[in-house]
Amino acid sequence: MYKLLNLIDLLFSIYVFWKISFLYIFQYIFLIKTIVFIFLSYKNFFSFVNLLNFLDLISFLSNLFNLHYIAIVFACYLLVKSLVTLF
Repeated sequence: MYKLLNLIDLLFSIYVFWKISFLYIFQYIFLIKTIVFIFLSYKNFFSFVNLLNFLDLISFLSNLFNLHYIAIVFACYLLVKSLVTLF
């Protein structure tokens, strides 16, 4: 029974890593796109589109300090604990 619970912990931690990694990959792609658009539109610095790009950039930077880090730490803990007790 204890091995089954550790296996569930292992599967859950792999799932959390998978979900968070996809989230961060898309966020970084979005960040790169936003920065490129800001630099490409430097002539129209105060345009509406550039203002939206800055808002996207601010939103991404505020997302970096979100609760995803707590989920990563928790998934690391579950992964290590389940691997140590399973093998």
